[in-house]
Amino acid sequence: SEYHDFQAETSLDVGPLGGTVVPSPTGSYQSLTDWPVVWDQRTSLPLRADGETIEGARIGLVATAPDLDAEGLRAASTVPALPEQVFGENLADPAPITGEELPELARDITADAATPFDAAVALQRWFTTDGGFTYSTAIDGGSDEDALATFLTERIGYCEQFAATMALMARTLNIPSRVQVGFTPGEQDDDGTWVVT
Repeated sequence: SEYHDFQAETSLDVGPLGGTVVPSPTGSYQSLTDWPVVWDQRTSLPLRADGETIEGARIGLVATAPDLDAEGLRAASTVPALPEQVFGENLADPAPITGEELPELARDITADAATPFDAAVALQRWFTTDGGFTYSTAIDGGSDEDALATFLTERIGYCEQFAATMALMARTLNIPSRVQVGFTPGEQDDDGTWVVT
């Protein structure tokens, strides 16, 4: 499959958001700001390198993103990654914190998957449609084995629980995975700007 890249300049006006992580569109690779920005290799996130906060800053970025299709992703998922392309923690064995039932469940859900891409799609489909889950923030949180078991038994949870459990299941299938946090796309104003809260 062919990949068609598009490139766009983005200008961001940051409100009351502290820290040094620069909110950015996926695929950002160049900064147009007058202060230094470095990209964290593990997360691909841009960071303000002078240690100052991004609160109240105007940020300019250039981003590019490939137009990927299922066949291209399927084919790419069968090519072994080079060791320097995969961070060890993204393949860490989750069994010490999940027990042995999670890997068995992941294998059952993905039994018909021909490629790692198909396995990831099967997991996603299980969490979104086939597994009988309900999204809710009106539940107790937690990150231990008991919280995971409760989530999988009661099939009710919030976004971090879905994301973390899918990442853990993917790792049991040797699919490099990590949880990425960020913002929703926001809403577009009449003047064409996007407001993300």
